[in-house]
Amino acid sequence: MTAVLDAGGADYTIIAHEENYSSAQDGAGSGLGTLAEMAPALILSTGVGFLSAVIRGDTRLSYKKIKQKLGLKNISLAAPDMVRQVTGSGIPNHTLRISPGAVIAITQARVFDFTELKNSIISSKPPEPC
Repeated sequence: MTAVLDAGGADYTIIAHEENYSSAQDGAGSGLGTLAEMAPALILSTGVGFLSAVIRGDTRLSYKKIKQKLGLKNISLAAPDMVRQVTGSGIPNHTLRISPGAVIAITQARVFDFTELKNSIISSKPPEPC
């Protein structure tokens, strides 16, 4: 992995830690940064293959937005065994700190809004007057 990052000229840091963090909340709680600075990478299974989605830690996927933007009918999180098969594997107890711009440049990612805030409340009623 570092060979790809180095070849792409990315400014990055690999942080080793004693525990394996399995969520953005875990990373933020450990002092790696704020929840919004965490960027979990999720592998999605679709009818036409797999996608990788990197989101801010304070958001969640909007399957509806992804389906609409990419014209897909079925999409779900890939099962853990499929994630290992598609990606090889991660490096336990390590976190990659890299700018979003560097990830986009190296991977030639397609960028669009496919998230919503975790704590958003959607209501069809207007707010009550004060």
